[in-house]
Amino acid sequence: MAMLKPHFQLTPLIGASNLVGVSSDEDNEHLVVTLGSNMVSVFHVYSQKAIRSWATLKPNKFTAPVVFTSDDGSYCGVINHKNIRKWTRETSSLDTVKTYGFLTPIHRLFTLPDGRGFIQYSNGYSELLQRGIETRKEEKPSILDESLTIYKSRVVCINGSWINLILCECKKEESLKLQAFCVRLSSDFCPESHAVFTMRYKKGVPLLGADVTDQVEIIAYWADGKLLIQNALLGISGKKVVDIYKLNRFSPKVPVSIAVLDKRHVLMYGADISDEGGLVVMWDTKFGIADASRKLKSVPETPSVYCLRDSSQVLLPVGGNLIVLPYEVKASKLAAVFAKKSGDVSFANSYSSLTWGSGEDPTENGVKSYEIGFNSKEIRQLYHTLEKAGTSSELLLEQVVPHLIKEEDITGIISLVDIHIKMPERFLVSLLDLAAGKLDTHEEELAASNLLDKLLLMPFQETVLIKPLRKVKLRETVNIMEFILSVLKGDRESNLNSETAAIWLCILLDAHFTQLAICQDEKVKRILNEVNEFVDAEVCTLESLRKAETILETLKTVRPKQEQPRNHFYTLEVVQLY
Repeated sequence: MAMLKPHFQLTPLIGASNLVGVSSDEDNEHLVVTLGSNMVSVFHVYSQKAIRSWATLKPNKFTAPVVFTSDDGSYCGVINHKNIRKWTRETSSLDTVKTYGFLTPIHRLFTLPDGRGFIQYSNGYSELLQRGIETRKEEKPSILDESLTIYKSRVVCINGSWINLILCECKKEESLKLQAFCVRLSSDFCPESHAVFTMRYKKGVPLLGADVTDQVEIIAYWADGKLLIQNALLGISGKKVVDIYKLNRFSPKVPVSIAVLDKRHVLMYGADISDEGGLVVMWDTKFGIADASRKLKSVPETPSVYCLRDSSQVLLPVGGNLIVLPYEVKASKLAAVFAKKSGDVSFANSYSSLTWGSGEDPTENGVKSYEIGFNSKEIRQLYHTLEKAGTSSELLLEQVVPHLIKEEDITGIISLVDIHIKMPERFLVSLLDLAAGKLDTHEEELAASNLLDKLLLMPFQETVLIKPLRKVKLRETVNIMEFILSVLKGDRESNLNSETAAIWLCILLDAHFTQLAICQDEKVKRILNEVNEFVDAEVCTLESLRKAETILETLKTVRPKQEQPRNHFYTLEVVQLY
């Protein structure tokens, strides 16, 4: 089961059609964005700031996304299909760095799993970046026919052998087809041999999007709404086993960009079938279901989506901006899978825990059932209806939580939080606001404290949380801070640890820094003083640990005193004379 989290803007675009591509930097917190044909920037994802930018003169255009390679810690870009330039983050101008000219046109550069640069030529040949630079004056052997255009390519490891899977589009015949070239690579990553597999489809039905997976599977989406998944290696051996799914959710007028997220999930981005805005769908290839989806306000003429290695987020252009869309993949509930398939499987309306080894009847003493206790009958019916339909957790919360907040049903919210341990940040903030407001009421203080304790333990993304948190009123913010401080002082029983408490205090201070700084209320001053005391205590603890670390390092370098050898040739005896 997958979940799409709230997205946020990384940078404005000169034009979505001018976006050349996005690639990984040396760590997951930075991205390399080739914004236009002659501009490239390095962005810090969480602060949404460009920390370095370069540009080339207009005749020198980037024709492929710039990549970072671990060969020598440099950035590499393809200029006008036949030149490569390498530079570091300290380089001031790209027009002063050395240009390596190639005889064979270059399709693109990308990095292998170990970070080394890899060149994919337009004629299908490929090799390591360093070897390509050394032999750049040689004409590379051609693997592809001149009528074929590279659509996608991916280097994968199958049973210890490296394969470059090149997906090509061919419109030479009336029947549109895809050709997959499985190129076996030698130990130095040069082509050794290759085999060809052709995926044919109906005449007159255009191809909207395609990609290849690490399991050498071809994923193709066609204009009639059919999604085809076929293993290329099985196709080459003559076993033409094809998985066909019906997905009538995208408009056939706009291409669909497909990106492989992991072994099971792919993300598809295109125009909604209503032709009003864009649509993102996460597809589970194992169960053949759409795990999550999200509508967007607009979509470019040629949508593109970029998934980075070892990162749980994708990037896509929307409405003149490049946005970051985080996602989460977790274990699928079998009932949800079947419900999405057939629609006739429902969840249980109660959740039980069983204690084993008591030797008693479990129906009497061993089982404790937890009913979904909402005060409103309409909300209970809505919740059970969504469960029966196999609705994902995110969509279910979007439908139910606003009603519970409107009803101020603290008990119902607590039962909901006990089941859904992950909640979108905007709802998390709304529930924190509600619970903090109820701390001042004597009748509901205990329930509100219980709810607040559970909410503060929920996982969240700080960059997504900070914006809605600024909308919370100062009174509720101070109540939350007071609650956290009472937990740290031991006045309240809570599962909240000091590390999580410190993170929450920092976030609340960041979100309301100006208001807290100028407020003259005595309660606010007291809370800020207590926060200051807590920080001072933590600093003293860290300072003590630092000193202890210095002592331990000193003890490591001191040689232990060697024991003196004993002489066993004499003995001493003490005689008491008086």
